[in-house]
Amino acid sequence: MNNHFPVVFLQKKIIIMKKSILIYLFILFCTSSYAQKSTLLLKSGTIELESNIELVKDHNLNYHFMVFSDIPSNQIKEKINSFGVEFLEYIPSLAYVVSISDAIRKSDLSNLGIISVTPIKPQIKLDPKLQNNRYPDWAYNNNMLSVKV
Repeated sequence: MNNHFPVVFLQKKIIIMKKSILIYLFILFCTSSYAQKSTLLLKSGTIELESNIELVKDHNLNYHFMVFSDIPSNQIKEKINSFGVEFLEYIPSLAYVVSISDAIRKSDLSNLGIISVTPIKPQIKLDPKLQNNRYPDWAYNNNMLSVKV
């Protein structure tokens, strides 16, 4: 009976180690997949943003979503402002609508807690009523669509 004790003991240890490794991998997968995307809930719908910095320099409208890992302090916001970023509006869940100057570089935005910078696409700016081409009755005036911009 004593001869089987080490084998049984080792088998139990191996099972515990396998479970521990599986739990570790599960946690690692969950945190890495969470860190890769940010979800914004907008009036025009829900959008998911990848964790990367994508600067589009258009010379006209340089509006972007800027997502942070935490709400930035005033000191961080002032530093970002000094690079030519103007904070326009806060969007719940750690994001801002910003206007970005053409002179900014990706490297300027590193180590500031920014996890995503994404240009705002035109379809995101439209009210859902206009996106779907379903206009309410009150939007018509003499059988013509009346839209105020």
